Amino acid sequence: MTCLEEDKKGNFWVGTYGGGLNRLDKGKRGFAHFRHNARGDNSLADDRVNTIYEDKKGDLWLGTEAGLDLFNTKNNSFTLCPDLSSTSSPHAINIIQEDRQGNLWLGTKDDGLYLFDPAQRTITRFSHSDKDPASLGNNMIKTILVDKKGWLWIGSRSPTASGARTARDFAAFLARAGLTITSGLAIGIDAAAHAGALVGGGRTIAVLGSGLDQLYPPENTGLADRIVAQGGALLTEFPPGTAPLRSNFPRRNRLFSGLSLGTLVYATLLTLRFLRLANRFAAP
Repeated sequence: MTCLEEDKKGNFWVGTYGGGLNRLDKGKRGFAHFRHNARGDNSLADDRVNTIYEDKKGDLWLGTEAGLDLFNTKNNSFTLCPDLSSTSSPHAINIIQEDRQGNLWLGTKDDGLYLFDPAQRTITRFSHSDKDPASLGNNMIKTILVDKKGWLWIGSRSPTASGARTARDFAAFLARAGLTITSGLAIGIDAAAHAGALVGGGRTIAVLGSGLDQLYPPENTGLADRIVAQGGALLTEFPPGTAPLRSNFPRRNRLFSGLSLGTLVYATLLTLRFLRLANRFAAP
């Protein structure tokens, strides 16, 4: 299982890596299975489903290794978005988010960020370029968040060296001032913020998207041990045994706002241009 989504009717949709899409109807036992077939008619484009997103109309958008699928929940039909079937289309979609205008933002594993307008059937790509300082910092997009004000937040797990260093230095400075640093234990900026807090002699809280016995990513286990040893905490709302499923992390992210007095945003210049963060702390 790669992702889990509960729709507005209370049904559960389960995405798998190789087993297609599955639905568990509310009040019933057993699953309905939806798979790719060789003919390609009314079927998944690929059985490797990475993410599921329910839009405001109640339809499901599926990010697969092959691209973007639309699943009509009223008649159980699939549509492979025709505009996304060319060689310039996104593949290996990690995450899907809908903005206030009904556009879909698609984050990919290694192909950057895409903006898809379902009404106009247009697609726009944003990617990293060594020659353009205003481009994405990295083409691997792990997180997209559209907040209540309509701002778009884009997260990368591969920050620049200067970005990681700045995050560590800021966290150390704030920790010395007596503030507790809250982050998500992920590779990249999260780990740099936790490490900076420890260097500054302060406390830091890691909010997890898994059970305490399923630390993720495993390479940060040592960092987690240091956090606890220095008086910090590992925090999760998930019971022991819960794996770090993709669908857990948006739920986890909401805890940050409840725990924090403020947020320091590390963003690419492209992200800053999107968000117009003139009144926000930011570091490219």
